[in-house]
Amino acid sequence: MRYNFELRKEKINQNGLIPLRLVVSNEKDRIRKSINAKTAIEDWDNINLQINNPNSQHNKNYKLYQKFNISINEVKTKVDKIFSYFEYNEIPFSEKLFNEKYDEDDVKVTITFADAYEEFIKVSKLTKANSTVIKYRSIKNFLDAFELHSKFTLKLDNIDFRFEEQFMDYCFNIKKTLNNYYAKIIKGLKAFMNWAHDRGYHKNLSFKKLKSKEEEVEVIYLTIDELMKLYHHPFSNPAKDRARDFFCLMCFTGQRHSDIYSLQDANIENDYLTFAIRKT
Repeated sequence: MRYNFELRKEKINQNGLIPLRLVVSNEKDRIRKSINAKTAIEDWDNINLQINNPNSQHNKNYKLYQKFNISINEVKTKVDKIFSYFEYNEIPFSEKLFNEKYDEDDVKVTITFADAYEEFIKVSKLTKANSTVIKYRSIKNFLDAFELHSKFTLKLDNIDFRFEEQFMDYCFNIKKTLNNYYAKIIKGLKAFMNWAHDRGYHKNLSFKKLKSKEEEVEVIYLTIDELMKLYHHPFSNPAKDRARDFFCLMCFTGQRHSDIYSLQDANIENDYLTFAIRKT
């Protein structure tokens, strides 16, 4: 991995200043980034990668060059951190990941469990339903509470049987967590750990052995006679009338709350409801 700056001579302005562009190279990858800096060609120091800027009466660009050199140094510092990030965490260089890190305000060299999880939530917002993102955030809050109570430091490489033992003790003996909720937490944790493993953030596969068991939940339902009794019941409250109609329509059509709630007149075609189901 290496980087340099190139002068975009084709974009020279009327004052003789040429825009600079960052160029990052790694084998077949070549990434270019525009930066906030311009220089006269004779003032550019290609060895130290900065603008020569003597404070003299003949240097009309002194204050402007000061500002540009600050921008150049900030870019150099950020790129050095990103390179250290790849090397320290033994992550293969990729243009996509470099661009993601470059767009961050504060680049961190090490990857902590918390930092990776926050990134996981951020990325999930691009492809997952809002309810799924909320679930991932809820799991993170639960893990934070566990970490605070147990003094167990969560790391990407220690989600194993030792973690499982302490986490089960916290869930079942301290928080009195039900089996089904525990299973949802483990499922979400595994989704995060798989995502982090795919990105090369860790090589720990012990998390795949985490176990959880969901119990059968009793299904509460109405008989057709009970449903029709509710359907024909004369409520004196208009709000209860609307709630009853809404509930009965879901029962008659077998659709979910979110689908029925979003129905419009255009979805009614003769004796059919036509609409696209939104998956979570």
